[in-house]
Amino acid sequence: MKNILPIKERLEKKYAKQFCNIDDISKCIKEHCECRIAAEIKSYMLAIIPRPYFNFTIWDFTGIALGQQLLDNKILKVSKEKLIDYCWEGITLEKIAKITNKNELDIYSSINKRRKLGQNVVIYSPLMQDGIFKNKPTGKTMVASILMREAIKLRSIAGHMADTYCWQKFAILQDIMKKDDPEAMDIKTCDWLVIDDIANDYVSMKGLSYLKSLIDPVFIDRYDNNLPTILVFDFDIEMQGIDWKNKFGSGIYHIVHDSNTCRIKLA
Repeated sequence: MKNILPIKERLEKKYAKQFCNIDDISKCIKEHCECRIAAEIKSYMLAIIPRPYFNFTIWDFTGIALGQQLLDNKILKVSKEKLIDYCWEGITLEKIAKITNKNELDIYSSINKRRKLGQNVVIYSPLMQDGIFKNKPTGKTMVASILMREAIKLRSIAGHMADTYCWQKFAILQDIMKKDDPEAMDIKTCDWLVIDDIANDYVSMKGLSYLKSLIDPVFIDRYDNNLPTILVFDFDIEMQGIDWKNKFGSGIYHIVHDSNTCRIKLA
């Protein structure tokens, strides 16, 4: 997992001043003070979640970017409700819209429950709509970042202070596994994993078999050990003709097709 120490040291100074009105965190007499916890949580967000997504919350998920409407309002409503149900079970979209103090939302958090259940998430959007190729952003990475933010915030709860996280692009994951990179074990065993930009590009059957042999054990182990995995697909996982087990392996197949997996479609 990434080293957060340089970021953490900088933020500890900021939060020591903000929460405890001291200029040096070493002067804070509380072992689990708010200043230390806030610095650690923010450090992990900055280190794990890619820019600029680490600052985005559910209130930023509007379906609009740079003044352009990316998602139809009906699709946006359904996808937000699924995201909310996973992260904050029991609160409605309408009630969230009325919250003025964003910290108030934390009391509804169901992320601890999702971790215990090992409940996976798949986020996807079709590139083809009505026979037209639409290669435009839909907010998939933003949704994944909101999920990871909530997972990292669990560090404030006893029993989650040693949680680990990884975020990687699918193409890079393949390289990591080919080179037997030390990060491979982190990806396999971390408490929360995001794999972004999973494409549907086909390779030769020989190459496909080799690739599957490298990545399949990662997802089989995570699935068997109830470790939540968030998969972000750049294609419509509902389209016909995808040979999941031969193409991606049985691990990803089981994550995608598990009845308990949360599916968030953005199109």
